[in-house]
Amino acid sequence: MAMFNRARWARTALAAFLAAGAAAAADQRLLTVNVVEGEGAFNDIKKGVGRAPVVVVKDENGKAVENAKVVFQLPDSGAGGTFLDGSRTFIATSDPQGRASAPAIKPNKVEGQFAISVTVSKDGSTGHAQIRESNTLAGGQMAKAGGGGHGTALKIILAAASVGGGVAALLARGGGSSNNGGSTGGTAATPTNLSIGTVTVGGPR
Repeated sequence: MAMFNRARWARTALAAFLAAGAAAAADQRLLTVNVVEGEGAFNDIKKGVGRAPVVVVKDENGKAVENAKVVFQLPDSGAGGTFLDGSRTFIATSDPQGRASAPAIKPNKVEGQFAISVTVSKDGSTGHAQIRESNTLAGGQMAKAGGGGHGTALKIILAAASVGGGVAALLARGGGSSNNGGSTGGTAATPTNLSIGTVTVGGPR
């Protein structure tokens, strides 16, 4: 009889434990983390200037979540950097609009793409996102090919080189000097006509 009572008590306790676990799981709802700023940003290594990450936290119904804990984590190695306080981790709290941000990033000297890990939590509910940024020595700007100034300068240099080549050829064929009275023993220079085509400098294309 006593053994039967103990078995019955064990079954009751197990059922209560499972019910409590199910209730706790129901309370842990997934939070949505929307990236507002920072995704795809380029951080200038030379100037040491980076983009500040910003997110908005919402619940499963799309409502903004206030006072959520938001942790921004930079990678420990490779391309990345630190926040302005010198750390790789920054903890923020979402405002009434669900918005949370970290300070601007100071990029390290490593070029390449990296991900900022964002973890949010409130009252047992959690959410996660990644913000991908890149460090670059180009400062995030691409040089335009065929710019007006560089193209014009290149044309002038080529024209000058052509003229110089023609003069050099003229001097080489001339051999020695020639007077009106006749030759001094050297080979007379053959007259050479040197012409330069019209150089047209246009505006940027």
